[in-house]
Amino acid sequence: MGMIWPDAVTACNNLVYSGRDAWRLPNLRELQSLIDYGHYAPALPADHPFTNVQFYFYWSSTTNPDGNYPNNSWGVRLYDGYVMFAGHEYGFFVWCVRGGQ
Repeated sequence: MGMIWPDAVTACNNLVYSGRDAWRLPNLRELQSLIDYGHYAPALPADHPFTNVQFYFYWSSTTNPDGNYPNNSWGVRLYDGYVMFAGHEYGFFVWCVRGGQ
């Protein structure tokens, strides 16, 4: 179930989907911007276009800025929008994003 954080980063960085590359793991702010706390299971707006959304945690690329926990990053649970700081050895889901058009 899911991927450990280093594998998630690599999977997004190497992703080519629909002929497009330059994918990456989203930062915490980007993941949280999807959340609608008025909904749950998933905590996304009612008219969201996404399919196969898992209700467990998704990794972000955001690590602890003070460096005290270099092997931890933030994740967001799509069931209810809960945010958690977790060790990179945990298996979370991956939602790759890309910038631009």
